[in-house]
Amino acid sequence: MCSSATTTGPTRTPRGGGPTDHRVFLPLLTELALTREEERTRIADWTALARDAVSPVATHAQGVLAALALDGDLTPRQLAEASERLLFRAEKKLVRAQLVLLGKVLSRDTGAAG
Repeated sequence: MCSSATTTGPTRTPRGGGPTDHRVFLPLLTELALTREEERTRIADWTALARDAVSPVATHAQGVLAALALDGDLTPRQLAEASERLLFRAEKKLVRAQLVLLGKVLSRDTGAAG
């Protein structure tokens, strides 16, 4: 259960977990050293992380999705689904990276825009 920020107890982020939970999760995730095939089979999970996870985890997930997109492993629909909420995140760096990715993919594949 999420608690509100108080001076007497720990706070939890609105996305679930404590504000420093990524300190364990992100190193574990990167240490797994997933293959491209393993990343490809988990596109929905990477999308969810990019959209909703704390900033460091979302940045990592967006990077994985970007590599998959540039390698042609994401369909236009998958890229759009990953982008729809990611573009409304507060982190300017994430939004900018996603816009650059969309520009690259659309300039390579003009058919994906329609």
